[in-house]
Amino acid sequence: MPKASLVTVLMVVFGCFGSAQTAQLPAQYQKLARDIFRELVEIKSTESGVGSTPAAEAVSRRLLAAGFDSADVQVIGPNEGWASMISS
Repeated sequence: MPKASLVTVLMVVFGCFGSAQTAQLPAQYQKLARDIFRELVEIKSTESGVGSTPAAEAVSRRLLAAGFDSADVQVIGPNEGWASMISS
């Protein structure tokens, strides 16, 4: 999948587009968005869970698999359990 397609799907998952635009996505992207969303929801990232790091790592893996350069995708944070994913 091209980088632009994955970025579009991630933007939909994270609510960067309105619902009218979401409905126009091709079926394969809708499925991918649902799969990404399901993966992130299933991660116990609350304070009583494992923290935000596993969710950040999941998004990072998706971006790297889509062809983003590893130098452009970083998982960083104040401690092991509370990292965030940054992509440039």
